[in-house]
Amino acid sequence: MASNDSRPSDTINIGAADLFIMNEDGIELYLGLTSGGTTLEYIVDHFDLNSDQTGTIVLDSVETGMSAKVTSNLLNTGNLNILNIVAGAKADGDATTYGRTIGHRASQSFIRLRIHPIAMGRNDNSRDVIIYQCYNKGGLTLEYKSDAMWMLPLEMMAYFDFSRADGDQLFRIGEDSGNTSQKLPEEITIAPRNPADVQVGDVISFSATGIFSDYTTANVTDKATWTTSGTGVVSGQLVGNEYQVTALAAGTSIINANYLGVSTNTAMTVVE
Repeated sequence: MASNDSRPSDTINIGAADLFIMNEDGIELYLGLTSGGTTLEYIVDHFDLNSDQTGTIVLDSVETGMSAKVTSNLLNTGNLNILNIVAGAKADGDATTYGRTIGHRASQSFIRLRIHPIAMGRNDNSRDVIIYQCYNKGGLTLEYKSDAMWMLPLEMMAYFDFSRADGDQLFRIGEDSGNTSQKLPEEITIAPRNPADVQVGDVISFSATGIFSDYTTANVTDKATWTTSGTGVVSGQLVGNEYQVTALAAGTSIINANYLGVSTNTAMTVVE
């Protein structure tokens, strides 16, 4: 009998893949490139209905549960992504802090995960794996040793999304027509570039522009995540569609903008 080779197995090794997460605002963020492949495990639990009148005979099996788990290691990622997916992580100025009172429910941190095999190319999503609701039970491993790379272990557990149709509540293989995520930029630019000789008290208004693979551009200033370096040199805040940076003291600050996982920066020099 010929086998059906097109049937996906219970465990699908996707190989090299890009990972994307969708945050609570419905924006898809690039999570990073995986190292050593990504594995999706789909497990169905059964309870056997037996008859023991003439020995144990299995009469039927009843599905009692289903679960799905994605395991991988991120080879590179950004601090913003760590804040999104590592339990107990939060921003504290230029630092990232970890640890909170136990008892937090995973269901309060639902995110959407999309796994895109890089072998499919940029625009072919037909073999994407989409996990509708999941939570990272993995931790954070920072290796400070020779020839070692920092790895972010992922153990993404899927949870049922009962708002979807029966039979489509954990994950799917293939593009989801209901996915309204935003397209990803190829590049981001900041204006003005490297303003110098800024006087103490001056306010410089920055903007960010996303450049996309279809050659379109868009102002993403109010959607980007902005940070500044150099404590005490400048202070920054988003005002409308401008990121306004106030010069506080002489020195140089790096102004960084991150939008959907793509970052760029510029320098601002303040003089007396």
